Amino acid sequence: MAQRTTLAMMTQRRQQSESTLCGEESLSAPRPRPSPPSAQPAETASHQPTPKSLIVPEAVVLPSMFQGGAESQRAPLNLDFSPWNKVQPPLATLEDMELTCQRPTTVVLSDDPIDRAVIGEWGEQLVNSFLCHWRDGGDLGRPTHVLWCNQSGESGQPYDFKLTFGPAAVPPVLYVEVKSTIKKEKSFIHLSANELDFALKEKERYHIFRVYSAGDAQNVRLCRIQNLAQHLHTKDLALYLFV
Repeated sequence: MAQRTTLAMMTQRRQQSESTLCGEESLSAPRPRPSPPSAQPAETASHQPTPKSLIVPEAVVLPSMFQGGAESQRAPLNLDFSPWNKVQPPLATLEDMELTCQRPTTVVLSDDPIDRAVIGEWGEQLVNSFLCHWRDGGDLGRPTHVLWCNQSGESGQPYDFKLTFGPAAVPPVLYVEVKSTIKKEKSFIHLSANELDFALKEKERYHIFRVYSAGDAQNVRLCRIQNLAQHLHTKDLALYLFV
């Protein structure tokens, strides 16, 4: 009986000591738990990458001949031929010619396409009379021969008259193209590709005679454009393309 009492008391003391140890453990500081991997700190607005849709690429300027740089300037045109190397006297763009020659008979004409050939023929008759009167006059610089290319019909040449001068004349030959209109004033003249090419080739040897008020012998006006190529070069006259 005494042994059982002793065993019970030892068992009770053991339980009390275990409970005491458990209480001490529970009152002690808790063990730190392993912290999860820390997240990266959030970037500030200045360091946040711009979305691709908002990224604006820098402007890239490709080299071009129209940028205006010193290395991209156009090479100067080669105008090294005799008529423009010399100092040229100023030429009136449109010279009025004095009509002391016989004039064609007055004809009533219109802008109708049917009358265009008649208008051109009337103007050439007037210029032929003017040139022949010059040839037969007393002017020292007069031509010795006047050839009317279209006298017997359209020749297809890029000029209507060929004037030949004496051997000492400069230039010795002149080509004349006649452009006629029934209007008193008209600022543009029709030129074919062959006529323009021939004018640029012959330069000071190519003249245009402009007839205003064609068909009206009383009020007709004759004007001259000398050296069409030079007037185009100096921009006194301009070319236009009608489409």
